Amino acid sequence: MAPITPYQQELNGQPIQLTDLSITAALNSGHFTAMQCRNGKIKGKRLHLRRLSSSSMLLFGCSVDDDTILGYIRHMIFPGESCSLRVHVFSTAAYPGSIRPADLQVLVIKTKPAELQAPPVSAGTAVFERFLPQVKHAGIATGLMYYKRRIQQAGFDDVLYTTASGEVSEGSIWNIGFFDGYSFVFPAAPALNGIMLQLITGGLERLDVPFQVKPIHKSALHQYKFAFLMNSIATAHPICRIDDFYFETDNDALALLKKAYAQWPWEEAG
Repeated sequence: MAPITPYQQELNGQPIQLTDLSITAALNSGHFTAMQCRNGKIKGKRLHLRRLSSSSMLLFGCSVDDDTILGYIRHMIFPGESCSLRVHVFSTAAYPGSIRPADLQVLVIKTKPAELQAPPVSAGTAVFERFLPQVKHAGIATGLMYYKRRIQQAGFDDVLYTTASGEVSEGSIWNIGFFDGYSFVFPAAPALNGIMLQLITGGLERLDVPFQVKPIHKSALHQYKFAFLMNSIATAHPICRIDDFYFETDNDALALLKKAYAQWPWEEAG
């Protein structure tokens, strides 16, 4: 197997360097999905493809077909390789109202495999509601940089967003879940429906483990004994503190979440 370089990228299946300012600018209006590849396989492949297709239809009115995207992924990965992948879709059309499928570009970025290996994290809340929260778009970074810096200056590891009314929604680049001692609970406020969140809830359903989606106000966090975050590099990572509320790591609940994730098979990436 060829060794992975620290950073590789291909645009529509061809190696590039992001020195073209027109490409860099266009990326700012696109969207992406991030995934972990292990031994040439990923989990939730169809979920990633569905995200890319639905986000493209919403933003551009057209999309890149699944087989084309899978071909670009296949071209990037060596047999049996483990890595991190980000697939960006953006448009080079001069006018947003005239976007055609031929204007859509697919950038695949490959980096070293990643996994969150850290102690339980603390999060401070900030009122922030993303535009089009159902889309993993380039604008996701704006709130992340501003609010995460402010929250870290206050002594927390990361930021947890809430609505103006105080409902918990999502973290900077992660979804959040809670355990009340009986069932898992996920926020109902508008947020990105993360791939890991979909895998976890789908796995819990397969295991007949109770879970619910409901409004969670930040003033009611004392009702939960365990909190955790989920994203492409974390199946379920413990949260030890949110504002002035503290949580213990529930190893049994954590094991259930890992078991839920294990319900999904690893599929050939391409």
